[in-house]
Amino acid sequence: MIVIRRMEKVKNTLLPGFLLLVIIALLVFIYYNTFAMLVIDWGINPDYSHGYLIPFISIYMMWHALMERHPTVYLSSMWELLPFLAGVALQVVALVGAEHFLQGVSLVVVLWGLSLFLGGKEVARCLAVPVGYLIFMIPLPSIIWNKISLLLKLQASNITSFLLSTYGSIPFMQEGNIFHLTSGALEVADACSGLRSLISMLALGVLIAFISRYTLWKKWVLVIAAFPIAIIANIIRLVLLVFLADRYGISIAESFMHTLSGILVFVIGLIMLFGVHVLLASKGQVPMKSEQL
Repeated sequence: MIVIRRMEKVKNTLLPGFLLLVIIALLVFIYYNTFAMLVIDWGINPDYSHGYLIPFISIYMMWHALMERHPTVYLSSMWELLPFLAGVALQVVALVGAEHFLQGVSLVVVLWGLSLFLGGKEVARCLAVPVGYLIFMIPLPSIIWNKISLLLKLQASNITSFLLSTYGSIPFMQEGNIFHLTSGALEVADACSGLRSLISMLALGVLIAFISRYTLWKKWVLVIAAFPIAIIANIIRLVLLVFLADRYGISIAESFMHTLSGILVFVIGLIMLFGVHVLLASKGQVPMKSEQL
């Protein structure tokens, strides 16, 4: 009887580990092509060149959340396997329809569903933001990207035109996203729409808000602030390019200055976002659980 009980105890100990290995093997088999596709997209799509960093940032956020909150792990019921199965079903549908975006979303859903099944509700709640952060590495469908990009570049062109007309002395005529200058026509292309910087600023804002010890409303303020910050930084870039094109010719706006101004947008946005962070920090932060009474 003693031997039998010991064998049952060993079986109960090995079963979860064996189940985890089976699940990992299945995930690698199902999502290998999806992840390889994402890596290729990061290499050829400059709008998502930041995708290489997102998985590592997500892993750091997971570690930070687990170390700070110390969630309790408990055995889950079979009902808590449903999100995992729903993610796998979404992957099947996405593969049949050759929809790359949904394949990436499926990976996020499956990883969160796996945390729910293996760790329980408390662990899943703790890892919701870190796992959801992976959405920043998945390129949006072209039809959605192009519509948002068109809207942003038209609005940015209108605001730039207003600023130049009100406070500048540059002779120009605006036609949609094209500025007609004395030296030629300057087009606000998709790369100047500000959508790329918006995604980068939003990802950075979520990271800072997550690792900070702000109250919930301050975290939301920091994340939402990423939207106007990205737009303002991009308008500064457009005003600068129009000024340089008028002063030195259209060719300079299409030279290294175009790339340099893109870096400038990120630097300006980073400084402004850090400024919001400092402002919120000056109002006080919430102590860690270990520091609370």
